[in-house]
Amino acid sequence: MNRAPVAQRSRACTAGTSEHCIATHPSDVAVALVAFDAVVRTTGPDGSGTIPIDEFYLEPGDQPHVEHPLAHGELIEAIDLPALPIARDSVYLKFRDRESYEFAFVSVAAAIEVEEGVVRDVRLALGGVATRPWRARRADEVLRGAPAARSSPLRPSLSPRLILSCLTQFATVPA
Repeated sequence: MNRAPVAQRSRACTAGTSEHCIATHPSDVAVALVAFDAVVRTTGPDGSGTIPIDEFYLEPGDQPHVEHPLAHGELIEAIDLPALPIARDSVYLKFRDRESYEFAFVSVAAAIEVEEGVVRDVRLALGGVATRPWRARRADEVLRGAPAARSSPLRPSLSPRLILSCLTQFATVPA
């Protein structure tokens, strides 16, 4: 028998009793947009504006019902994606509990640029790990400048094994 007060039971989540029940961000496209620094163009009653995609998806904080910074009446006019050379050979991997599930258990948008055996640039963004798409900036920093020889775990192919290895070694999942 559940002995918690009715008011407390009504706020319960799958993960336990909580003031707010918060879920992971389900979008596939948003993960790639975050990896490559897209910019959201808006228009509204107060004019036009731009929002870097990394600032568009908000963390829940004290207002979990607010998921984006758009003002009342403000609309998304376009999403600009910079023509970054590194994006040409990017991959998106989506891991699901079951093939029949639409949402990813975890996903990653990844790109790597290797020059003369050294990682020159890398972009990693994660989905399914937080309330918004998450750039793995710490992993990017650690990998940038690292050797990418064939014998190295950082060889210049974007295999799922490489990506998962990098993420489990260097990425920090938000609390």
